[in-house]
Amino acid sequence: MELIMIKKKGCMPCKEFEPFAEKRAKEETLSFKTIMGEDMPEKFNLHISLSFIL
Repeated sequence: MELIMIKKKGCMPCKEFEPFAEKRAKEETLSFKTIMGEDMPEKFNLHISLSFIL
């Protein structure tokens, strides 16, 4: 399984949360990667902010 974090350019909470998410993924033996929201195709781009607690 894989934990994917969708970030937005200039998002300070994303920058602060990324190290925690990466550490948590390693603890749960998941691979981790980030994707920039601006690079996603329009049909997959979420126009709302989602928050998940790990």
